[in-house]
Amino acid sequence: MVNNIVKNSPMRASVLADTFFGPKITCPKPVKIHPELRVYHARWIEIPEIVDGKDGILSVAEEQKNIPFNIKRVYYIYNLLNHHDVQRGKHAHKALEQVLFCINGSCRITLHDGLETQEVVLSRPNVGLFIGPSMWHVMHSFENNCILLVMASDYFNEDDYIRNYDDYLEHLQRASIIDE
Repeated sequence: MVNNIVKNSPMRASVLADTFFGPKITCPKPVKIHPELRVYHARWIEIPEIVDGKDGILSVAEEQKNIPFNIKRVYYIYNLLNHHDVQRGKHAHKALEQVLFCINGSCRITLHDGLETQEVVLSRPNVGLFIGPSMWHVMHSFENNCILLVMASDYFNEDDYIRNYDDYLEHLQRASIIDE
C-alpha cells in the first residue's frame, strides 16, 4: 500500500489493481528463470563496475552481451515531484523486453506474473532488473533524487501496452500462461 494525496486528502491505494487479490490462479509452474526471484520472465542483470581510482566508477551495458536483447530505446525517469506518492508503469507489455537500472537513489518495483507477486528494490547502479513480456509492473517508492534508466527492446508502440489489469489477466489466459 502506498499513500496517495487526492484533492488534498490522504487516500490509501494499492500499487496493483483492486481485482489483483481475487481468487488464486492455478497452473503448472514453468521453470524459474532466476532462483532469487519468485516471478517468471524476470531476472537480475549485473553489469561490470570498472573502478578508476579517483576518477570514479564506469559501468558498461552492451546489447546481446549483458543486456539480453538489441537496445532500440533508452529512457529515464527523474526529477519526480512528490516522489513518495508517484507510481509509474502500472501496465504490462505483450512483447517488449526491458532492463531497469536505478542509477541514482533507489525505488521499488512490484512485479506480478499472473501467479506470483514480488516487490524488489533497485538501489545499485550496476544491478538492473530484466522484465520480460507479460509482466505487470509498477514502479514506486522513489527516493529523493532517484534516476531510473530503462533500456527497451523496441521502439514505443502503444499497441504493445496492456494498461488495464483485467485485460492483462485475459491476455495471460489467451496466451495459456494461466488457467482459470
